[in-house]
Amino acid sequence: MTTFEPPTTLSPSRIKSFLTCPLQFRFEYVEKLPGTVNRAAVLGSTVHLGLEYLFERHPAGERDRAAAVACIADAVAEFRDDAEYQTLALDDKEVVKFGKEAQSLASKYLDMENPNAVAVIANELWVEHDIGGVTLRGKIDRLDEHGDMTVGIVDYKTGRPPSQRFEQDAMFGVWCYALLVLVTREEMPSRARLMYLSSRETIDVTPTPQSLRGVRGKVLAVHQAISRSCERGDFRPAPTQKICDRCRYRPFCPAYGGEPDDAAAALADAGLVPA
Repeated sequence: MTTFEPPTTLSPSRIKSFLTCPLQFRFEYVEKLPGTVNRAAVLGSTVHLGLEYLFERHPAGERDRAAAVACIADAVAEFRDDAEYQTLALDDKEVVKFGKEAQSLASKYLDMENPNAVAVIANELWVEHDIGGVTLRGKIDRLDEHGDMTVGIVDYKTGRPPSQRFEQDAMFGVWCYALLVLVTREEMPSRARLMYLSSRETIDVTPTPQSLRGVRGKVLAVHQAISRSCERGDFRPAPTQKICDRCRYRPFCPAYGGEPDDAAAALADAGLVPA
């Protein structure tokens, strides 16, 4: 039986990964094997960078569509040197399409709010804190100051919004960020917002001490579950077609006749990880 040292840090994305498929979590975050490069994720990172440039480079009053177009173009150009972007191996037509999609998402953002009316405290703010023995950390897309001197969290999303059934799951990341803002800045955020750029939809929640105690409890419960899985070497797959069809680790998944302990050596032989 293969056992592992439990991780000492967690992020909202890692928690989501474990809850979605424990075996995929083992491969990517415990064994640290390379995951599948996702075009949608690279596009999202590009748009995030472009919006960061819009707020960092342009003061209020100058954040217009022309500025946004230029910032997105710079972000697209910068990402062409990124290893994950290059792994996509886009042809000339796909490169043009990628740039147009990034510009379209930025344009939709401008339809959702007036960036000149936003008082930004920080973009891409890294936050981390010990939560009951595990370090919870992550990057907040935007932290705003509101007119009543409270702070608000904004998380940009470039994918489709969730159905009502899965809305609370989608909000878990910003709940974690609200908890981190509370413990690191000693300020209760007055709002946490998801902005779904593709559909121009927003989801808002109002953090409370009670809700953040619940988030803290969930973080600790997930960390305990991960620690037990590491100690027992028991990371079970949770196969779903949507996830499995694009998963690099599928050949090593017991749900498809694979052996998890073969993954590290096989990916090393393929030159994807150091032997």
